[in-house]
Amino acid sequence: MILFAFLNAILSGIGVVLQRKGLKNIKKGYLEMLKSKWWLSGTFFIILSTLSYIIAIIDEPIVLVIPISTLSLVVSTMLGIFLLNEKVNIVEIFGMGFLIIGIIILVGM
Repeated sequence: MILFAFLNAILSGIGVVLQRKGLKNIKKGYLEMLKSKWWLSGTFFIILSTLSYIIAIIDEPIVLVIPISTLSLVVSTMLGIFLLNEKVNIVEIFGMGFLIIGIIILVGM
């Protein structure tokens, strides 16, 4: 199902942002990451994302699944703006727009 490709993108984007939020407070070392609830929850989302990606490439052509999975860049950027107060420039906004347009064209074919 193509739905799993979109689910992969959403879960991956959420997972990356949660991991970044968890890493902001890490100062000592890698073992401290394992104590961070944000980082662990992000890792859980990425594991779920990987499972949905595997299901997607079993059911759909990989030529279709990989471009859809790049939507995780849009998801992580948008969540980064709201949750991590990151700044986005105009080039990144146009890039996300072109990515979305390309995926709409690809899925519509």
